[in-house]
Amino acid sequence: LARHPDDSEAAADLAGFAATTDIDWPERLGKVDWSAGDVVRGKLVYQQRACASCHDANSRLGPALNGVSKRFDRDALFASIVNPHATISPAYKAIEVTTREGETYVGSAVYDSPAHTILAIAPNVTVMVKDIVKRGPATRSIMPEGLLNDATPEQLADLYAFLSSR
Repeated sequence: LARHPDDSEAAADLAGFAATTDIDWPERLGKVDWSAGDVVRGKLVYQQRACASCHDANSRLGPALNGVSKRFDRDALFASIVNPHATISPAYKAIEVTTREGETYVGSAVYDSPAHTILAIAPNVTVMVKDIVKRGPATRSIMPEGLLNDATPEQLADLYAFLSSR
């Protein structure tokens, strides 16, 4: 019979909050007054943290977040933000290429040919990569870690209120 782990680190790993920082995210989120979240302030947090640049419109870098709170509970949603590398939708898996010079790029293929590959590596940033010696699926998300590390409890509640309103 499988049991839930007793220690908080193992429980956090199972919940998707693998240790990418020294922050105890389950504990931190447990202290947030979610009822105080404000949609308007949350939209500002969403824009200031650059979430909109990858998750709005038709971006190849990240999924649209409309209805995200209906697909994921709050803990799963924040786990995905805090540790974006834990679970990546197949539609948004990046590729990793290494050049003859030893440079490595991770991004979403915009154009791919035997001569070169163009990767979207960030919002509105593409790079043409030539002389590729190694190519394969990336093990990490394009989404950067630490986007919410310095967010206040109020900002977390506001962001969740905004995401829940979409």
